[in-house]
Amino acid sequence: MNHQNWLPGSVFCLTDNPKIEDEELVVRRFDIGFPYERTPRSLEFRTRYEHLKKQKKDFNFEKKARSNELEIDLEDVKNEWLKSAGPLQLRKKIAEHNRIYYNLFGKFAYFVPREKPEEDTMWTLILTYPDGHLTKENSEYVHWMITNIFKNDLAKGEQIVPYLQPIPFKGTGYHRYIFILYKQDKKLDLSEFKLKNEKNLGDRTFYTFDFCKKYQDFIIPTGLSFFQTKWDESIGELLYNQFDVKQPIFEYDFPRAFLKYQKWFPKKQAFNLYLDRYADPKEVNKKYLEQRLAKTHPFEGPEPKLLYQNAQPLKKEIPSWYRTEMRKE
Repeated sequence: MNHQNWLPGSVFCLTDNPKIEDEELVVRRFDIGFPYERTPRSLEFRTRYEHLKKQKKDFNFEKKARSNELEIDLEDVKNEWLKSAGPLQLRKKIAEHNRIYYNLFGKFAYFVPREKPEEDTMWTLILTYPDGHLTKENSEYVHWMITNIFKNDLAKGEQIVPYLQPIPFKGTGYHRYIFILYKQDKKLDLSEFKLKNEKNLGDRTFYTFDFCKKYQDFIIPTGLSFFQTKWDESIGELLYNQFDVKQPIFEYDFPRAFLKYQKWFPKKQAFNLYLDRYADPKEVNKKYLEQRLAKTHPFEGPEPKLLYQNAQPLKKEIPSWYRTEMRKE
C-alpha cells in the first residue's frame, strides 16, 4: 500500500512555539488511515449558491432575519451535519477523548474510522485490551484475532487467537476493550501471534504499535469501535478454570481523616453535621437501618424511589437542619 511511513525517526520536528524551550521536541502526528474524501469544491459552491438563491426568494425569511426573529431548527442542522462529516468527526473525537489513539499508537499516529466496503477485499479484526496487563507496563492483552477475512465473512477468516471474554479485575473500575479493523493488501501470515499455551495469560501480550509497524506496508486501519466494562463475579471463575490462577483484587487504603478534638460548644457549626462527624459508625448504621425499617411495609416492601430525588421541592417552613437530614436520606 502506497501510504506515507509514519514511524519514529521521520516524525519529529522542532517547534516554533516560543512558550516551549528550543531543546524540547514536538511530535507530528500522522493519519495512517484512509484519506478523507472531500466533496468537490465546485459541488460545494453550487449547493451553497442554490441554497442562497432559494432563501432570497423567500420574503418572510429575509424579513425575519433582519428583525432577529428567525428561528433555526436545530434538528435540521444536526441531520445535515450527520449527512456530511458528522459521523467521522464524532467518532474521532470520542476516540481521542478516551485516549484510544494515544494508548495504542503513542504520540505518533491516529486514524479516522471510515469503512470502505469493497467486493474483493481482505480484512483483519483484532480485539485488544490496553488497561489491565498484570506484568508488563504499557502492554495489551489480545482477546481476539482473525485475519484473511474475505468478503466480510468472519467464518471464512483464519482465527489466530481465540476469543477471550473481558477480564477487568476487581477494584480497578471501568476498562476499555477496542476493536480495530484493518484492510489488507494481500493474504497475511500471522502465525507468530498464535498462542503457544492457552493456559498462560502472558502469551496474549500484544502491542498494537509494533503490529502496525511490522505490517504497515500491507495493512491500513479503517474501522474502530470500543466499549467499557467492569468486574463481575464471572471473572474469578474464568481465571480459575481457564488459566488456573487466583483473581487479583486491587484495593486502596484511604488514610483516616484527621478530626480536631471535639468541643463542648463549637461555634458557627451546624450541630447535626458536627455530631455526625464524631459519631460512632456503628451507631450511624443502626440509626439508618431503623429509619429504613420504619418506612418499609412488611408485605409490600420499601417505598418506591423518587425518579428525580434532588429535584423535589421542600416546604419553606421546614427547619434548615431537618431539610439537610431529608437531603442526606
